Amino acid sequence: MAKKEQLEYHDLQFHRYFNEIEKAVRDIESLLKSDYRLSKRTIALLLLQEDEEIKELVREKEKSFNDIDNIIQKTKKSCPEPIQYIITLERQGRVEKILKEVINHQEKTESALEQWMDYITIRPLTGIPILLLVLYFGLYTL
Repeated sequence: MAKKEQLEYHDLQFHRYFNEIEKAVRDIESLLKSDYRLSKRTIALLLLQEDEEIKELVREKEKSFNDIDNIIQKTKKSCPEPIQYIITLERQGRVEKILKEVINHQEKTESALEQWMDYITIRPLTGIPILLLVLYFGLYTL
């Protein structure tokens, strides 16, 4: 298997407002000084999606929470659609791109025998007698 180019995390832009969200994420990341169990990028994305638990955690740990909140509000105003919706579209687009690179679809080709069997079993004139024969031999002779 040929080695594929590694996907960059920030290389896709399926939604036109995602650049503004990316800028807000970088700005929020730079303001986060405390240690969290999650990456600073994840914390920033969750803050932009208005996750209440993360918001309370950051409010308790960060002195610059007002600056972070200003960035969130400014970003919300600049996007006509909800930020959570835009992030979800971006995430789905990235998943689709990864799946296209990973999954191979192979068309199933039917043999002539399979096509002939389909043809004769679908038609009532030939299909019903075949069904009755299969039922008779399947149920009464075994």
